[in-house]
Amino acid sequence: IAVANVLVVYNTAETGSQAMANAYATAWGISGGNVIGVNLGTAEELTSLSTLNTARNAINAANKQWTVLAMQRPSRYTGGQSITSAITPCPVPATQRARSRSATILSSGTATRE
Repeated sequence: IAVANVLVVYNTAETGSQAMANAYATAWGISGGNVIGVNLGTAEELTSLSTLNTARNAINAANKQWTVLAMQRPSRYTGGQSITSAITPCPVPATQRARSRSATILSSGTATRE
């Protein structure tokens, strides 16, 4: 995975999320330009489709192959769907269809590279 193709997303409403995102990006050599913040609130479950779509649009606009979610909350979307699967399904440009998209939730402030 080329670091230029990785987007790190943090929750602007969650204390410590930006620090977690920056630590992850630094540990893996990901450019600060590939770190974005979205406001997903602080509840365990995200219930607003509008908020979800705003986050999706920001992620899609970055046009990266891989997405890392650096946040503890929310962990799910309405009905128990994981926030990972709710926030990252997006159209992939024709030039990238052979590639897959993936997301990971970081749940601690520690980022290490092995």
